[in-house]
Amino acid sequence: MRFLSFIAAIPTSCIGFLAWLIYVSSYPFVGRERRRIQFNVAKVYGLPAHSEFSKIFVRQNVMTQLVLTLETIKGIFWPSEIEVLGAEEAKKILNAACPDSGIILISAHVGSWELLGREVSKALARPFYGLAKPSQSKWLDPILNQIREKLGAKVLWTDSPTLFENMASVTDKRGILGFIMDQRPSNRQSGYPCVFLGVPNSHMASGPVYMAVRKNLPVCGIYLARTGQCQYRIHVSLILKSEHGEVDQQKVAQLMADDMSRIIKLYPEQWSWNYRRWK
Repeated sequence: MRFLSFIAAIPTSCIGFLAWLIYVSSYPFVGRERRRIQFNVAKVYGLPAHSEFSKIFVRQNVMTQLVLTLETIKGIFWPSEIEVLGAEEAKKILNAACPDSGIILISAHVGSWELLGREVSKALARPFYGLAKPSQSKWLDPILNQIREKLGAKVLWTDSPTLFENMASVTDKRGILGFIMDQRPSNRQSGYPCVFLGVPNSHMASGPVYMAVRKNLPVCGIYLARTGQCQYRIHVSLILKSEHGEVDQQKVAQLMADDMSRIIKLYPEQWSWNYRRWK
């Protein structure tokens, strides 16, 4: 955390240069990451890796991700340095969506999804729990946990044997359950096959769908997209209203996939294209 606080102290005007410096110095060592982006670009846009679009997009996406990471670190330690637009409108939509119940929030790895936790906690003033998949590094999880708690979010680990009981307990107490669900489920055959970013048979995680249907909970999509230097805008959409009565889980999964696709298409350079989303 001390190292991160040092990075956060870097002047805002130097973030772009630092991101470029990291990009140039790391370029020879991230070939696999670049190939993943190219593969996903080919999957979504149908353009080969050697196309000019793909080459330019890889550079733009990696640079954008570096800037987003550095600004997120700054926002963790210096929240006043980050300007958030649309917060009042988001607050009205979220509170109207769940006046007397818990709520399911879905998001994607687009913009600054970590800083989003603080905005949700401020808007709803209720306990906020985000689901997180344990990383392969034992030292990284405690750091991420500290960061998320600093931002007002508590973590429910997806490998817990009592995960569904814990999720139900949160919503029964009018809490907030947050899911970042654009990644492929750990079990490749699990989840719901949906059309995501125009790609059919893209499996979506079952957790948020199951909770929304079984508990009859409202669902909102929420995203924090970058619009300028240390400036962000909250996007909130109502996917399912309170007491919606929907029982078709496949339909609910597709509604969620459509909402994420809509935002990613608005800010394609801000999505983390280096995930192994598709085979």
